[in-house]
Amino acid sequence: MSLLEALGIDHTVLYQLLIAIFTFVSVTLVVFKPFQNSLLIRLQNTEGSTDNVDSLIKKKDLIDMAYIEKTKELNQKIIGIFEEQTVIAKKSSEVSLKNTQKQIEAEQSKLAEKIQIAKNEFSQHKEAISKELAEQVKIKLLGKI
Repeated sequence: MSLLEALGIDHTVLYQLLIAIFTFVSVTLVVFKPFQNSLLIRLQNTEGSTDNVDSLIKKKDLIDMAYIEKTKELNQKIIGIFEEQTVIAKKSSEVSLKNTQKQIEAEQSKLAEKIQIAKNEFSQHKEAISKELAEQVKIKLLGKI
């Protein structure tokens, strides 16, 4: 004991040791045990969430692939419809172009007939007009005869 007294340790060491043990046990039970339980619960929730996230990511990938497939199908349908409508429009424009050409040809033939009729009328009246013109020129140049 003299060695303990020389070091400055007295009879209160036993009390201090009991207080330390009591403090350690109470802190372990009151603070660390609930904290450890909450960490375990959080870990379980997190692991379950990662499994859910992984399954959701797989579902999303499947949906994305289905979306891409549908998009390709719709794109092909749209291209087909566009090509079909282009062919129809070309046929329609060809038909209207032919109709317009027929109308132009009909108008040209009508004009040609009218020109021919005018030529015939002019031919018929040509001599009378030329005589009348000659008379008028004589009158103007020579005076009244």
